[in-house]
Amino acid sequence: MTDQQLIKGCQQGKAKYQKMLLEKHAASLMSVARRYSQCEEDAKDHLQEAWIRIFKALDNYEYHSEPLLRGWMRKIVVNICLKKYQKNKRRQNLSANIIPIDTVVKTTVLDQMTVDEILKLIERLPYPSNVVFKLSVIEGYKHKEISEMLGMAESTSRVHLTNARAKMKKYFPEFKELINYK
Repeated sequence: MTDQQLIKGCQQGKAKYQKMLLEKHAASLMSVARRYSQCEEDAKDHLQEAWIRIFKALDNYEYHSEPLLRGWMRKIVVNICLKKYQKNKRRQNLSANIIPIDTVVKTTVLDQMTVDEILKLIERLPYPSNVVFKLSVIEGYKHKEISEMLGMAESTSRVHLTNARAKMKKYFPEFKELINYK
């Protein structure tokens, strides 16, 4: 069944269409939630909240294409995760949670690392550089969009990305694809 048919069914309030839409996109949206969450439990909570928002917003959603639908849903997940992340960061004492990384990871180690291990290393970058890095390099957002999402100037977003790339270059000096160097 196409996404357009699923959207129409959801707009008519049919639960089976909601379930089918959820099953079709749950895995890809969960991977987005994991990237922006502290742990698996948080990712599940954030994704659940995102689905609630998605289903509420579908009443007014006008379907154009599957890529636009996926992008729209991903943006909802990212926004929810970022809001929760910022809220949690305000509550925590950052200095107690910062673990300095002084070792340079050799590229031979990279071949043995999983995506989750690489994401954990990115997560250890200081906030908000880690979030800007993920939004820009992994999700492909422009600095204008990132600055709006995080409530900062575009120039500040660029500085955080530059700092994150510099630190990532230390960890992976020969793995330019990861840090999007030109």
